[in-house]
Amino acid sequence: MDAVKSVDAHTYNAKLAAALKKYKEFAPPEWVFFVKSGHGKQRPINEEDFWYKRGASILRQIYLRGGFGVRRLRTRY
Repeated sequence: MDAVKSVDAHTYNAKLAAALKKYKEFAPPEWVFFVKSGHGKQRPINEEDFWYKRGASILRQIYLRGGFGVRRLRTRY
């Protein structure tokens, strides 16, 4: 776990997102480019790699904090 903590979060998430792009099982669904990222937002996300970056961030949080539920992820994201 020390290796993940020692690397900057932005750098780690970028490398993990690049690795996630290689897996066809992690491909974004077709609706992901039409929905908003939060109830306070008016437009959908314009970033192409949003699905992979968000997935990498969630995976990192789960790894660092251990097992926790959807409720905690919902409040964080």
